[in-house]
Amino acid sequence: MFNDLICTATYIVWLLLALGGCNSPNSQTEKQAQTEQPVVSEDDLYGRLASALIANPASQFERESNKMINLALDSLWNIQQLESGLFYDILRKGDGQSIAWGDRLRMHYEGKFLDNTTFDSSYKRENPLEFYVGNVIDGWNEGLELINVGGKVRLLVPSHLGYGEKGLIIAGRDTLVPPNEVLIFTIEVLDKLRK
Repeated sequence: MFNDLICTATYIVWLLLALGGCNSPNSQTEKQAQTEQPVVSEDDLYGRLASALIANPASQFERESNKMINLALDSLWNIQQLESGLFYDILRKGDGQSIAWGDRLRMHYEGKFLDNTTFDSSYKRENPLEFYVGNVIDGWNEGLELINVGGKVRLLVPSHLGYGEKGLIIAGRDTLVPPNEVLIFTIEVLDKLRK
């Protein structure tokens, strides 16, 4: 009788594995629910983004757009573009309050260059940033309104929405961000604070 129970249990486990692990935490449906991102096939992503590449970029804006699209293609990021030139990928929409101009937020972020070098990170400092939407770079001001509190977004910020032709010089005249630099920010909104 004990052997029959073992055989039955083994058969059930085998059957679940053969059916694709209906209740497995690694199933595609649960992965999608955890990230709240729609599942996009590589072919669809390549078709959509490759068609947005500019064959002979003539301006700084066009060259930067091509750089951001190529990075997204290489990284398989499901980015969308706003009219301003900001590219974004909502990693988690968030289930908290919506975010609007003038809101005071507390958030973690990481800033990188296109070569994946991190130039700033509140995570590394273990100190979230507090600021008002409207008092940061234009790319953040625009991109933060796409998510809610609890949300997380990746922003590919062209230089005109970042630190522009001057770049960012910090105390002691050290350059943190060179002029005309495209930046990647991953931002996670923790709280909306009182105004």
